[in-house]
Amino acid sequence: MILGVIFTLMGVQILSIGAFAKVFSYAERFDRRSVSLNRALRKVILESGLALGGALFLAGFVGCAWVTWKWAVGGFGPLYEIRRILFWSMWLFLGILVIFRSFFLSMVGISRGTFIGDYERK
Repeated sequence: MILGVIFTLMGVQILSIGAFAKVFSYAERFDRRSVSLNRALRKVILESGLALGGALFLAGFVGCAWVTWKWAVGGFGPLYEIRRILFWSMWLFLGILVIFRSFFLSMVGISRGTFIGDYERK
């Protein structure tokens, strides 16, 4: 299960780097013909990334707090809920990653005073 969490987080990192490269190439006008990327960039904004990341973080935090509360009620004995802790921690970490990736993608999307999706207007 630990390897599953590690590979999930690593996969999100790899997908994020791919998204960063694609958005950078679009912002620097290397690849402007991508209709699906243009459509996605108009709909996906910083606030939607922050909302998704916040929801994932909150779910992970509540799940970890619930497991910790159950462990505290049991007198802090042996922790048999390792799988649940790993599961909820993964969602907590994914939420943090999505939040910071949203900020970075938003910054990459600002190219010399022109916001992504505004190329058709000029």
